[in-house]
Amino acid sequence: MDKDEVNSSSDDMVTKQTESPSAESTSSATPQQKEHGEQRAREARAGDSHRNVGDVNRIKREGKKYVDIETGHNVWVRGNDVYIEAEAGTPISRFHNPRRNTQDRIRKGRWVTTSQESSNSSSDS
Repeated sequence: MDKDEVNSSSDDMVTKQTESPSAESTSSATPQQKEHGEQRAREARAGDSHRNVGDVNRIKREGKKYVDIETGHNVWVRGNDVYIEAEAGTPISRFHNPRRNTQDRIRKGRWVTTSQESSNSSSDS
């Protein structure tokens, strides 16, 4: 599969992969979408080095940093590339995320800039 095929997948694929199995059974995904999602999950678990999901160092260097309020993980976003790591620096995930999905997470307050996080925690005191 070449890079163009990966980038041409629908916006729903990224969010669909993170849904619970019960939510997946009620989704309207086509058989091709389900097969593609399962294939990408297998590749991720196997550590396939040909999965082009962005250079972590470049994403961190050039991307914008957020904190996931639900998990406390650090999130870097550069274009459609997303890299997530635990507070201790342990890699959690990296993936392509549609801009609309990223903006939705920011707008709903799930991902906040580090300055927003510190102001939220200081107002909690």
